[in-house]
Amino acid sequence: RSMYPDLSTIRSKLSEYEKLGILTSEKINKKLVYSLSKKNINLNSISDAIMFFSESSPLGVVGSFLLDKCCYENNYISFKHHYIMHALESEIVYELLEAIHSKCIVEINNHSNRSKAENTIIIIPLKLQISVQGGRRYISAFNLRTQAYMNFRIDYIKSVSMLEAFENYDDYCTRLDEILDKTWGVSFGKAQTLEKLEMKLDIPENERYIVTRIESEGRNGTLSQLDETTYLYSIEVYDTMEMLPWIRTFTGRIVSLECDNRTVTDTFYKDFDSLYNMYCGGEENAVFRDLQCIL
Repeated sequence: RSMYPDLSTIRSKLSEYEKLGILTSEKINKKLVYSLSKKNINLNSISDAIMFFSESSPLGVVGSFLLDKCCYENNYISFKHHYIMHALESEIVYELLEAIHSKCIVEINNHSNRSKAENTIIIIPLKLQISVQGGRRYISAFNLRTQAYMNFRIDYIKSVSMLEAFENYDDYCTRLDEILDKTWGVSFGKAQTLEKLEMKLDIPENERYIVTRIESEGRNGTLSQLDETTYLYSIEVYDTMEMLPWIRTFTGRIVSLECDNRTVTDTFYKDFDSLYNMYCGGEENAVFRDLQCIL
């Protein structure tokens, strides 16, 4: 495969940068010559906006470079909790966003944290995803070898090489949006069969904040009230196993849990059996052993 973009891509980019005011063009004989724009932009007048962009945007490194070009002292903007763990990923994010914008196939060098191996994978990058819980970043893509939609952790990608443009790119984006509408976290499963989960809860009158919480965190699920204190939460997603950590937070209020994926319910009840054996399992339980140590 050619590692160089074709001429149509280069012409399109030059035209785009000219519209943005970055470049200017001049026709000399039969050639169209491009050069950097000589417009004098006063970055100091928008330095606060650049500062905020540099710290909050997934591609904030661009703002950081712009700040180096102006005399800026930050007297207004500060962050109470500020994490710069994504700084090393900025170049990878830029290359993936460039490929998305150009609707191109890319070759990534992906590191596996489990096997510690590095694999070369050819994908169609479709959308950058950022977790609102942990801040971890993923690229949603279509794996051309496995013919499956997948999420790749950005911090596991070591390099990106842009290949040729992909003709049916928009069709894959449309299908991804359909899948994301039925996804709980980052796993798409096989993105073929939806799994239905129903959780019945007992929520007394003085704990109605739980109802508000489910309505806020339940994503594309529905919550219906069966009687004065009983509620039913229902949802259909491609991988219900991802919901287990969230479901466990309602321990003590769950009346019943049913799911098309038996592994989900089996794991849920098995965990409670393990807890019971650990704390209420006679003289061999963990509480009894701790008391023996104290005594």
